[in-house]
Amino acid sequence: ACLPTIILSHGLGGSEDAFPKYATAFVQHGYRVAVMGHGEKGKGYVVKLIFSDDHKAILEDPKKWKRRFRDLNATYNFVSHHCDPKPLIMAGHSMGAATTFLEAGAKGVVQYGGKDRFDAYITLSPQGTDWMFSEGSWQDIKKPILMVTGTKDNSKRKDYTMRFAAFNGLPPGHKRFVIINNANHIDIGGHGKDEFTMLISNIMIEFVNSFSTSPLPQSLYSNNATIMDK
Repeated sequence: ACLPTIILSHGLGGSEDAFPKYATAFVQHGYRVAVMGHGEKGKGYVVKLIFSDDHKAILEDPKKWKRRFRDLNATYNFVSHHCDPKPLIMAGHSMGAATTFLEAGAKGVVQYGGKDRFDAYITLSPQGTDWMFSEGSWQDIKKPILMVTGTKDNSKRKDYTMRFAAFNGLPPGHKRFVIINNANHIDIGGHGKDEFTMLISNIMIEFVNSFSTSPLPQSLYSNNATIMDK
């Protein structure tokens, strides 16, 4: 038999070692966890982005995205080769969130369209109307999806509120958007304060254990975050 399985995609500058605390939380709740490594590894990519005057060239490089989807295809085939995991979840942080959005059916600047092979999706620090997506990009995402950001989860050019556009652009049906007070980009990625890591782990576990119910149950953690459902 196949255990429930989650595939995790790291952001720019991360690695296959990017989510030890999140991975541990899922394992403790009976999941198999596969953390993909992508070509954009190491802090050098982050430094290059910070000091670059041409973000688009770095973030939208077609070769990078072709490799990302090759990584996803290989990992998907690996975890489902001998059995059919139920549920099968995909999650990603930052650029990994964009990868997750694209797999789920979002339309972005990058044209490597996903196949929507998962039962549900989780995007941590999801993009809004920024470098990848624009109004209407998310209207074809039909599956359940959880989005998590923080009130200090800002990009270089915009604050966290730009991420609202993604949630507002989703069709209704098992969609949840969580905003955690005082959490920044590093906290959302699982490398910040333990209190945030534990809270986000619990929110993700709650979602994947209940997304098949209708409607989504009221979160146990609403006192620590703002939660919107549709």
